[in-house]
Amino acid sequence: MKKIRESNLAKMEQLYKLYESKMYSVAYGILKNLVQSEDVVQDSFIKLANYLDRIKAVDDNTTKWLVMKIVKTTAINVYRRNQRESLLFEYSEDLEIEDPQNVIDTKIISMHNRAILYPIIINMPEIYKEVIKLHYFYELSLMEISGIIGVDNSTVRKRNERAKKYIIEMIGGYENEKESEKINAELRQKDI
Repeated sequence: MKKIRESNLAKMEQLYKLYESKMYSVAYGILKNLVQSEDVVQDSFIKLANYLDRIKAVDDNTTKWLVMKIVKTTAINVYRRNQRESLLFEYSEDLEIEDPQNVIDTKIISMHNRAILYPIIINMPEIYKEVIKLHYFYELSLMEISGIIGVDNSTVRKRNERAKKYIIEMIGGYENEKESEKINAELRQKDI
């Protein structure tokens, strides 16, 4: 940032005294976060320093409009960044909570290899069936599936999650997993 001249320093102090609380109100109205709102006000004053030579009167409507426009734009940019970060965090958090060691994914892949999954998929709702086939059989990422079927990435993730739950319910869930393996072993012995 360039150095502020003496005359502009006086303008900056006047701007701060006149607009700081209004700027904070605008930022807090958008962000609903105390610390981020304070940061936005500070960042806005830094941006405002570039316009000090153009400001004739501190209390005129043009200056007020400029100050409010800068703080509003800065707050909206922070809000959008927060939204992007929360979506990324939410997605990674969902994966960790739902299936921390990819147990379900591993089971689905092993079922696919043993052709056990086909009878379960036949009765699955079509929207879930499509995601399961593309993800596990054709090994496409959820982002690629989103582009193929033309729905939002978060919708594809939710369909995949629901499809996994459906499969787990159909095979008996984690509680019955040992019994299912025992029955499968007995069936294999009868075939031999």
